[in-house]
Amino acid sequence: MNKELYYFIKNLFDEDGYNTILKNYGVKQIFSSNPLIGVANGNDPIFEKFKEVVSADHLTPKEIWKDNNLPYLNNLDNSIRVLSIVFPYTSFIRDKYSNGSDLPPEIYSLSRHIASYFIPDVLSKLVEYIKSKGFYAVAGIKSPSFKENVSSADKLYATWSERHAAFAAGLGKFGLHAALITEAGCNVRLGSIITNAPLEITPRSDDEPYGNCLFYKNNTCRKCVVHCPINAVSEYGHNKIICFKQRNRVRDEMRARLGGIIDDSIKHLCSKDNLRAGCALCQFDVPCMDKNPTKYIK
Repeated sequence: MNKELYYFIKNLFDEDGYNTILKNYGVKQIFSSNPLIGVANGNDPIFEKFKEVVSADHLTPKEIWKDNNLPYLNNLDNSIRVLSIVFPYTSFIRDKYSNGSDLPPEIYSLSRHIASYFIPDVLSKLVEYIKSKGFYAVAGIKSPSFKENVSSADKLYATWSERHAAFAAGLGKFGLHAALITEAGCNVRLGSIITNAPLEITPRSDDEPYGNCLFYKNNTCRKCVVHCPINAVSEYGHNKIICFKQRNRVRDEMRARLGGIIDDSIKHLCSKDNLRAGCALCQFDVPCMDKNPTKYIK
């Protein structure tokens, strides 16, 4: 069933109106029609480990299942699957970055905002498709207990981390900038669903979390450190609290910049007051932007 769902998702990338809504801005598609998918066993011990790594209230797939009042099934522990999806930005958007800029490309900010509609739409349609096949499914971000930007002491986290779900599904490993470096790079977005559909698990190569990053691999790269204008990324890792402040600054500046160029095609989705802009400067013009760079080490 993995292949069937992959082509269902791929068709959504081609046909969903959100992915092509920025054509007036020269964007044929926000996300490439080459998504990646991976599948983790919902009973994988790694999800319990995330309660230590992310937060004690990070949800497990089984908790999300119960949270959504899905029925208890025989052999539930072994039948739940986590299907994770990588949404790679197109090169048109990735290549707009200007070296040395302290703001992301304007078209990236618009694209990131539209992604907040496109990704949930893909997940919702995927859930309905799986249900039409006689199985249960729910998106983690639709769970009643899902919360993002939860602050606790020096931590900032979500109660369902798409990055960690993708790691569990073998789709990538973390970089110095804390983004997940997938085979399509780190300049991506992620989404996931929990289901009892009979999906084949795509095993991780191992549980080592940093194997795709050149800094951790052979100490040859620090470009994400150089690109961060506020030192939220260093050789010691990524400071989410500092990064979050930068995200808010970028959001406010981009709202001011983009307010005058929001045309009629996206006004129903986007205004200068609700623009969900982010930073991600550490994910542009870096060796891991659009690939897993460790595969190219000679």
